[in-house]
Amino acid sequence: MDEQSLIAAEHRRRRLSVDGDAAGLEAMMADGFYYAHLNGMTDDRLSYLARIRAGQVQYTTMTAHDLDAHLIGAAGWIRGVSRVGYRRPDTGEEGLAETLFLSVWAHEDGAWRIAAYASTQLPAQG
Repeated sequence: MDEQSLIAAEHRRRRLSVDGDAAGLEAMMADGFYYAHLNGMTDDRLSYLARIRAGQVQYTTMTAHDLDAHLIGAAGWIRGVSRVGYRRPDTGEEGLAETLFLSVWAHEDGAWRIAAYASTQLPAQG
């Protein structure tokens, strides 16, 4: 259990999201999982997984860089910059968002489990 294993878990979560692998994501989620989307919408574990399974949003790319990870006992958090490409099959909308994010993780049963995720707009350049 170290910062590098925590960062590896974040990258794995992103790969599973692009793959639409709801079962893989579910295995990585803490019971009290909470997700705050960039648009202000929020999901708990059940609603987030339902959206993934229904294909309501399809992630085309999901990367992270400038990562900073910290451990606190059996928990940890990561902050960094996220780049997410998405497609909404119901509307045909496609987009790319680059955000600042914070993910909170718990180390349970020998594995990292994501407990919370939130993102916000990057400051305007200029």
